Amino acid sequence: SQKEDKKEKKSLLSVKTNLSRDFDVYLPIELNFDTPVKLLDSTKVHVSEMRDTIPVEIPIKIRKKDDIGLSYDIGYAWKPEANYIFQIDSAAVFDIYESNSDKYKSDFNIKSLDDYSAMKLKLENFNENVVFQVMNKSDEVVKSTPANINGTEIKYLQPGDYYLRIFIDKNRNGRWDTGNYAKHLQPEEVYYYPKKLTLIKNWDFEETIDFSKTPLLQQKPKDL
Repeated sequence: SQKEDKKEKKSLLSVKTNLSRDFDVYLPIELNFDTPVKLLDSTKVHVSEMRDTIPVEIPIKIRKKDDIGLSYDIGYAWKPEANYIFQIDSAAVFDIYESNSDKYKSDFNIKSLDDYSAMKLKLENFNENVVFQVMNKSDEVVKSTPANINGTEIKYLQPGDYYLRIFIDKNRNGRWDTGNYAKHLQPEEVYYYPKKLTLIKNWDFEETIDFSKTPLLQQKPKDL
């Protein structure tokens, strides 16, 4: 009956992904569910690369991102400008309420490397504890990368306006620490590249930086 059909449809587990027609080369596919997943059969999840109009399945690994099974991802070294098909067979996923997933299919294309900008940064005086942080206009960290003695490349930046922050990661934990008054620990030192960086497509910003040259109080760009 129609009523039963409606009930059947309502109980299907919906799968949400971050896929779009033009997909970023560095992103994993994300799978998100509204209810905790009890079983995910990875043999029923497929990614195929289109090669001369023929889909060729590629090996993938599905990683659980949380403890309860609401979020998973699939990382892969996507080929720029290649086309892929992502498919989930029906009943590949069951949640804790025994609802199962429906079939899912999405075609996506990987962006060209020409769509991105990059930064190549060299330190005037190399310090192995330096971490470069690319900030957006809202003072949020977009990318964070430890300094490399041969120069630090920060790839796959979307064109736009950015700022560059540097901190001295004394305890090498990869993040800026605010210090601890009780333990007499100072906050880790922070420096800014004093100018706004406007990055355009298919262009690398290259700079050798002496972060101690500009007085600290004059370094933070006024826009931030």
